[in-house]
Amino acid sequence: MGVKMEKGDFFRVVTRTTCSEPTGAGTMENPESNCGSFNPGNIWYHTHGSGGSGGTPTYFWQKSTTNSSSGFSTISGVSTVGYNPPSTITQTTWYRRGYYRCDISAAIYTPTIEKTVITEPTGAGTIANPESNCGSFNPGNIWYNTLASGGSGGTPTYFWEKSTTNSSSGFSTISGVSTVGYDPPSTITQTTWYRRGAYRCDISAAIYTSAIEKTVNSVPSAPTTGSVTQPTCATSTGSFQINGYNASNTYVFTPSVASTSGSGLVTANAGTYTFTVTNAVGCISSASSNITVNAQPATPSAPTAGAITQPTCAVATGSFTIASYNASSSYTFTPIGPAVDGSGVVTLAAGATYTFTETNALGCESTASADVVIDAQPATPSAPVAGTITQPSCGVATGSFTIASYNASSTYTFTPSRTNDRWKWSSNPSCRNDIYFYRNECRM
Repeated sequence: MGVKMEKGDFFRVVTRTTCSEPTGAGTMENPESNCGSFNPGNIWYHTHGSGGSGGTPTYFWQKSTTNSSSGFSTISGVSTVGYNPPSTITQTTWYRRGYYRCDISAAIYTPTIEKTVITEPTGAGTIANPESNCGSFNPGNIWYNTLASGGSGGTPTYFWEKSTTNSSSGFSTISGVSTVGYDPPSTITQTTWYRRGAYRCDISAAIYTSAIEKTVNSVPSAPTTGSVTQPTCATSTGSFQINGYNASNTYVFTPSVASTSGSGLVTANAGTYTFTVTNAVGCISSASSNITVNAQPATPSAPTAGAITQPTCAVATGSFTIASYNASSSYTFTPIGPAVDGSGVVTLAAGATYTFTETNALGCESTASADVVIDAQPATPSAPVAGTITQPSCGVATGSFTIASYNASSTYTFTPSRTNDRWKWSSNPSCRNDIYFYRNECRM
């Protein structure tokens, strides 16, 4: 059935339009990075969104501080094809542009543009392998235990420094080294500290590991001593002082000595010695020069006297010869006075008891000899005195007298002498008084 239209009738025509979403979000440009907070520059568009039909092509902008794929929120009031972030950012921020025709929930997005706020590492990491050596050496590898940590953006960069001052100052950069570990390339002659620096953006903001010390310990010089006090007759050991003695060091003698005092005075038996010094860190010197302690000088045995010649009536002194006499020795008598000739014959005053010692050429004195007793010189009698002389008589051919103070233990010798009892004093008046007679005959 048809509809008839009359003039003046009203009607409305409804047209249905189909809306499809874009297929291309377009592209943008101008990522940026900066050390620390900054005001990012324009994000300009490179291409518009494309595809789709119907509806109203609409742009909007979002940002995220999480990452490039999540955490986005819409920036209010911005619908331009490009975008100029309006203020300083303090952390890395990602921006993207959304595009739709019909429904925002169906929007498509450009790849993100990153405005990077680079932050430096917060942990320098750790390194290992300290070493020490006595004298110069080629140090071994310094290996890493942990890498630097924290911070974001930029390029994590390592560099190495060394110092011969101490563990906290005097560092200089080692050219051309950016590895996480480091092998010092050559011999070091003094203690050296190494540390690793790390940064992402600005080397002046680098942080450093604790320094690793490669220690060159000093080696003591060969030790020296003062002059040797040699053994004496009374002391069997020698002694000497270690120069520059340090009680914290260790002194090792070859062969061993008798003792070393707390002040470095060494007592040693006879022999030839060398010694080394080991300091507190264990470094050993080269050996000293030879130190010679002589043998103790020999002390003579107590001297002995040969057979004693005692004083006589005619000789007022005694004498003896020293047994095993040594002309290089000296002999000391108590009491003093005896004389010793070049052959060891000793002459001593009578009436005394002596001892004597021998001192050899090295100055060693013996113990005293046994007593040497020299008798008193025998007493010489006074001239004898004859008592009253009984002269010969006519009836007695001999004279006679009594010796005054006669001593039966003495011997009396007459001059002239008589040879036997036949000789008697002459009583013949014709004989002189100094002529004997024999059987009444005068004879000379």
